[in-house]
Formats: sequence, structure tokens, C-alpha cells
Amino acid sequence: MLPTIAAKGHQTMTLYDQPNYISDYEMKCGGTYPQDYNFHPCKPGYLIGMSVPPVMMAQIASRIYEQWLSKINDHVSQQKLFTI
Repeated sequence: MLPTIAAKGHQTMTLYDQPNYISDYEMKCGGTYPQDYNFHPCKPGYLIGMSVPPVMMAQIASRIYEQWLSKINDHVSQQKLFTI
């Protein structure tokens, strides 16, 4: 388990049970970024610390669609059926 990844990156981050700095690999895993993601020109620790993890964003977007947007689409479709 990683601590909160802040924009400072891994210069100050260590694993809770080991006195080692967190590697870029571990940062990418913790931030749910693909291992081949190109962070150029930013350092991975900075960008991961400043962003919402991609998997979390996908989950949030799915829930917004399920709870709100799909109902709007259904409502609009039903209105079109009644006006034809």
C-alpha cells in the first residue's frame, strides 16, 4: 500500500515497511497508470501527484452515466417516440 502520492513525487516518499524510495514502477502502479505511459516532460511522481488516477476517473464517469446521463437519454428517446 502506498501513501498518498503528492506532487512532490518520490523524493520524499518511502514505503511504510521498507526504507527505500518508491520507484517509478511503484508510482505508476499506485496511480493506476500503464507502465509504458510517457510522462514527458514531467516526472512521473509530479504528474501522478497532481492528477486523478485514470481508473478512478473511468469509474466516476461510468457512475455519472449510469445514474444521470442514461436516464436523460432514455427520457429523450421516450419523448421522441410520443411526438412521432
